[in-house]
Amino acid sequence: MAERRIIAVTGAEGFVGKNLLLRLAELERFEVQPLVRASNGNDWDAAATKADAVIHLAGVNRPVDASGFAGNSDAADRLISTLQASGPRVPVLYASSIKATEDSDYGRSKKDAEDRLLAYAGRTGNPVAIYRLPNIFGKWCRPNYNSAIATFCHNIARDLPIRVAEP
Repeated sequence: MAERRIIAVTGAEGFVGKNLLLRLAELERFEVQPLVRASNGNDWDAAATKADAVIHLAGVNRPVDASGFAGNSDAADRLISTLQASGPRVPVLYASSIKATEDSDYGRSKKDAEDRLLAYAGRTGNPVAIYRLPNIFGKWCRPNYNSAIATFCHNIARDLPIRVAEP
């Protein structure tokens, strides 16, 4: 059997994180190091030191108020400071959003996190890839939350009307 690669996943308890961990667990070639909001600095340091790559999913999509969107930049900064302290270059894949091109609190916060990670890459040569995810759908997706697909499926199954706000 080939050597297992260690993948650190921030935001491992979120919707995308839970689905990613489930899929990676099915593959025998990866060892996953989940990092969640409650993970302490030592957990992040240990994961960054051992990881072959980091998939950065941590962030905020539904804060109580607009100031909560700073969590996207804060999560990027936490990852950057952890990687800088750990020394070795670790490729980072950041799951952003297609909303990063929009002039909204959420869009600006995702773009700011992208910019911080890309600036870090420019300063250090550390590889960073940005993926702007579209409307995502999968296991544990909730209707009337942040997936049109989940909402449409939910409504169709219950013979409820489908509403399209911006066709």
